Formats: sequence, C-alpha cells, structure tokens
Amino acid sequence: MRNIKSLKRLLYLMPLFVLAFLPLGPGCLGGGIDGLVIDKVRPESVTMTVSGNGKLEAHQPFYIYPGASAPLASLNIRDGDYVEAGQVLASLDRGVLDEELMKAESNYLTQSSMGDLFTALFSDLEALFGAVNSSLGMAEYYRSSLAGAALDYSEDLSSIVPELPTEVQEVVDEIAKRMEEDYQSFFAQPPSLPAVSGSGYPASAAQADVARSELAYVYFQKAAQSAQTPEIIAPISGHVFYMPMGGLVPEDFISDYMSSEVGGLTSSMNFIAGGVEGMMDDMIFDILMPELDLQVGSRVKEETPAFMIVDMDRLLLRLKVEEADIALVEEGQRVEISLDALPRETLEGEVVHVAKRSSLSLSDTSLYEVTVVIEASGEKLKLGYTAYADIFVVDEEEAVVLPMEAVQMEPSPHVFVVEEGVAHSRKVTLGMEIEDRVEVIGGLKEGEEVVVQGAYKVEEGSKV
Repeated sequence: MRNIKSLKRLLYLMPLFVLAFLPLGPGCLGGGIDGLVIDKVRPESVTMTVSGNGKLEAHQPFYIYPGASAPLASLNIRDGDYVEAGQVLASLDRGVLDEELMKAESNYLTQSSMGDLFTALFSDLEALFGAVNSSLGMAEYYRSSLAGAALDYSEDLSSIVPELPTEVQEVVDEIAKRMEEDYQSFFAQPPSLPAVSGSGYPASAAQADVARSELAYVYFQKAAQSAQTPEIIAPISGHVFYMPMGGLVPEDFISDYMSSEVGGLTSSMNFIAGGVEGMMDDMIFDILMPELDLQVGSRVKEETPAFMIVDMDRLLLRLKVEEADIALVEEGQRVEISLDALPRETLEGEVVHVAKRSSLSLSDTSLYEVTVVIEASGEKLKLGYTAYADIFVVDEEEAVVLPMEAVQMEPSPHVFVVEEGVAHSRKVTLGMEIEDRVEVIGGLKEGEEVVVQGAYKVEEGSKV
C-alpha cells in the first residue's frame, strides 16, 4: 500500500520537473544544439602516400674496364656471381696483346725518328745555304780582281800611246777614253750579290716532335703493361654482372626511356602502367639492346666497361611522379616497396633525390623522377625486378587531425573548444590536408574537447 502511494506521488511531481527545466533549453540535459558532435583531442598515427613503380637497379655500380681492346681468352665467372676483391674475372688474348705491343713499339720508334729526320733535313739545308753564300763570296772576289786587271790595262795602255804614230795616238786615245767611261759607269753601280740563309728548324715543330714521341711512349708502356698482365681482376667484392657489348647500361636505358611514359602515371593506373612497362621493356631489349652474355672470344674494348660489380644489399629505384604530387615529395621520406617476384616481402627505402625539372614525356602530364635507395641486406633480390613503391609524404605517429568541417576558415582558421558546456572560438595552425581531414599543428592540446561536427551552427559562447 505504501509503494502504491509513493508511485502516485512521483507521477504527480513529474510534470513539475518538466516545467522547471524546460526554460533552460535543450543543452542542459546533454542534447545541446541539434547535430553537434563533440570529441576529445587525441594524437593519432597519420600517413599519406604517393605511389609509383619502376625497376630495381644497381646503386653506384663499380665499372671494370679491360686494360686493352682484345678478345677474351678465358672467362672465369658467370653473370651475377659473387666475387671477392682480387679475384680474376677473365683474361685477354695474349697473342693479340703481343701484336698490339709490337704496333705500339713501332709507332713510338717512328714518332721518335721523325723528329730526328726533320732535324737532320733542316741541318742539311743550313749547310747548303752556307755553300751558296761561299760561292757568292768567290764571285765577289773575281769581280774585284777583274776591276784591278782593268785598271792595270788602262795604265799599260797610257804608257804605250806616246810611242805610237800621231794619227794612231788620236784613235787609241779615243778608244781608251770610251773604255774608261764604260768601266767607270759599270763599277759605279755594281749589282749586289744576295745573301742566302735559312730560318732553322721551327721551335714549335721541335715541341710537336717531343709531344708525339712522349704520347707514343705512353701508349707503348700501356701496351707493355697489358701484355704482361692480361687478367681482368675484381678491385672490390660484390656481385659481378656482364656489361652489354655496346657499353649501354640496360636498367638506365629502360628507366630513362620508358618510365617517363608509363612509369609515372597516377596511383590508380600504376598496376596497368607496370604491365605495359614490362611489355615495352621486353620489346626494347629484343630490338635495341645488344647481347649481354660474354663468352670466350668476345671482343672487349678498352674504353667500354666489360663488367660491373654491385652491392646487392643496397639498390636503387627510380620512380616517376606527377606534378600534382611532386610538391609533397621530399628527400629523407620513408618508402615501402613491394615486388612482383616476392609478393610476401615488403622492403624499406628512402628518398635520396627529387628531380628539379620534369622528364621528357610524350604525354601532356609533366613527370618528375624520384630516386629511392633501398637497404635490402639479406634479401634475395635481382636487378630488374618490378617494384611498386609508396612514398610516405605524411608519416607521423602522433598528430592532431580533425575533420575538415570542424575547422571554420573565416575570418581565419579556428575551431570551437568546449569548456564547461560552453563553446569558445580558438585560432589554430593547419598542416597537411589528408583527404577529408586536416592536420592541426598548433592551437590545441591533448584532451581538449572540440566540436567536430556541426561547427557551422556554433557561435562564440554557445552552450552545447
């Protein structure tokens, strides 16, 4: 009976409670402004990636050049073998090296003798010029002797004339007078005899002779060294690979030519682009690339690398990124790589270079090369593996991230922080936009309550 009375009393009092609290508005019972969602600030892990694909390449390969151009007499390794520093990779044909040595020696002797020959020739010319000048001196001597004889004849004639008949004296005097006039006229302006001389062997020609001889000697010494040590030796340890006979590096060629067309498409097209790139790689290798297999008898060239040694624990990946995403990519960012050949493996890498200009492309989209170094110690990797990469352009373990609608942008970025049921506007500093959320890098503290939904309905001082 007592319980029934208490229940009746409670029913009578309930309308009074409703009338008492109704003027206070909907917020006092926890309802607040309709459609609001309030949440506490909690740091969380935030990531954002930019994708790309490419081929695994050698990172800083060490190229090995043969000491001379010659056929291989022996080949002691296979493509991809691990070699130790000092190990003999191959040997050059000694017969060819000996022949090249004889040619180099002959050339050196020829170049040296050419200078001696030209020097002797100019010396002979100088001697000839001396003989000519001596002959000209003799001519001058005979001319002077002739002048003296003429004077003696004139004096003898003058002493004889008085002894002649008178009528003859006049004729002889007339003749003697004309002869003396002719003599005086001739010797008054005698022709000058030329002096013949040579310029000597030019100093520049002598210097050229020395330079040719020294260069020929260098080649001779080099040929002698090659003939003495025909072995091609690994200078460092690592995995050794044959180089194409034309000297091109296939992974470099493919990356530069093909990646600019298909390797840097958008993330949604990466899978398709990877397949197309693989087919195009095969076509280029079949059509443009020379054979990579060396064998005994293959002719290697001195100026072209025959082998390269690679550290397979540290590889390279070159990606193409569209201009819409390249501004997000920076050196030092973490990269996760997956491989078609090893689908269960995930490799770690780091961005080491971001191109400052776009790559050549036939499409309208500008693509930029991003270079990634992969640390893969102990992994069973091979050069040329197709790789798909995610560059972590945002990778923070503790970041404050809010929905975009939680941030009001006018007049400046601000949010509504709830304190004791009242909303207060607070300016915030924004960071990266991540899809429909935005990072807040300043203005909020962990544990504070913020209006995350319906903030556009709230004003400064609103009760929520």
